[in-house]
Amino acid sequence: MTKLLNNSTARSQADDYLNTPSSGPYCALLILDLDNFKQINDTYGHLFGDKILLKAAQAIKSSFRDRDIMARFGGDEFMVLMKDISNPEVIKDRCEKMLFTFHSLLEEYGVQEITGFSIGISLSPLHATSYEQLFKCADAAMYETKKIGKNNFSIYQPAEPVYYY
Repeated sequence: MTKLLNNSTARSQADDYLNTPSSGPYCALLILDLDNFKQINDTYGHLFGDKILLKAAQAIKSSFRDRDIMARFGGDEFMVLMKDISNPEVIKDRCEKMLFTFHSLLEEYGVQEITGFSIGISLSPLHATSYEQLFKCADAAMYETKKIGKNNFSIYQPAEPVYYY
């Protein structure tokens, strides 16, 4: 429906990318969760919810590069693997652009106040080097975004180790 990759294809492409030498010092895995999507489906119906999912996919595709891996991996959950990043500031810029674009696309429906994206970000090799570990870190960061107010993004922050003497 969204014309984005599915979960298994995206994971396979991400694994292939992560297992080959890259031209940039970083890559970033982003987990994007539509905020309050159940409320949209419950209030406006599933056909309207499908329109919101299409707008979400459109915002993602227009905000990230063609060479990035973009997927819908769950009902209202999306993933982007940004390849070959030389400056981590690019990640922030892309997230801000995507949030703005999504809200602009929703203007015709009048639901900007109800929904947005909570985004979690992890970086390779800083946080992890495997898809599974990057995903776990980005997912944890996404839940931190939800805790601080949604419709925003957070970069994974590892917990400080606890030492017992």
